[in-house]
Amino acid sequence: MLALVCHLPFAAGQKPKLGLPIGHHDYIANLLVSNDGKYLLTGDRGSMKLWDIKTGKLLRSNNKRGATFYIQLDATAEHVLFVDGITDVWQLVWDIEKESITQVEG
Repeated sequence: MLALVCHLPFAAGQKPKLGLPIGHHDYIANLLVSNDGKYLLTGDRGSMKLWDIKTGKLLRSNNKRGATFYIQLDATAEHVLFVDGITDVWQLVWDIEKESITQVEG
């Protein structure tokens, strides 16, 4: 995972800096870069965090639910589809701007 963070395209032409996402209380189970390369989404079993790749700043944090198995950031970086739960699996959507989580029906 550290190698991935150091070799992302945004580091080209710049002096590479090693940085670890902070604020997680558990191991980071999911790591995802947005399609446009602007955002980094990290997730553990109890939280998800959206980071600005250029500045390294934490933009949003969701400490209500984590992503156990699957995490996907939409193209606009406004919603996160994720799966939580081990025995009772839930498909959920985190609306980043509204800071709300809803269950996907179906």
